[in-house]
Amino acid sequence: MNNQKSFLKRIASIGAVLFLITGSVFAQTTTSGDAKQLWQLLDYVAVDYSGAVADGVIISEAEYAEMLDFTENAGTFLQSLPEHASKPWPKTGGVVDLTDKVRQRKLLALLPVDEVWGIGGKLTKRLQQLGINTALQLADADPEYIRQQFSNHYFGRCKAVMATA
Repeated sequence: MNNQKSFLKRIASIGAVLFLITGSVFAQTTTSGDAKQLWQLLDYVAVDYSGAVADGVIISEAEYAEMLDFTENAGTFLQSLPEHASKPWPKTGGVVDLTDKVRQRKLLALLPVDEVWGIGGKLTKRLQQLGINTALQLADADPEYIRQQFSNHYFGRCKAVMATA
């Protein structure tokens, strides 16, 4: 039961992060693209949940671990994007509006895959061998192809980025 509560807290945290990123911080309304992105992110976890937990009991440790890993990586990745974007461009004053899908994609294109939180050196090398050098290339990659190339653990880390595209 504690695992389920922990998992639900992570889902709520990701929802809060996404709300803050796509919310009205910059006095802009949320676009349907932002809502779709939020839905897709949470849908990954929702679809897998019934295969991992039944009646409050974990029935698949591997699936549950992947979901926890995915939610953690997704939340951290999304939190790190504004900070990453504000560092090289002092004119931003540390504030970057990432509610615009075009800006999101520009930032992902500038972000080397090895700077994505959760993507370590070993995974970076394999991704680069596949021609994936930026976060945008990973975000745009075919999920089935990536799933075939990596273990569930590494695929979960990749999915966190892929859900942002």
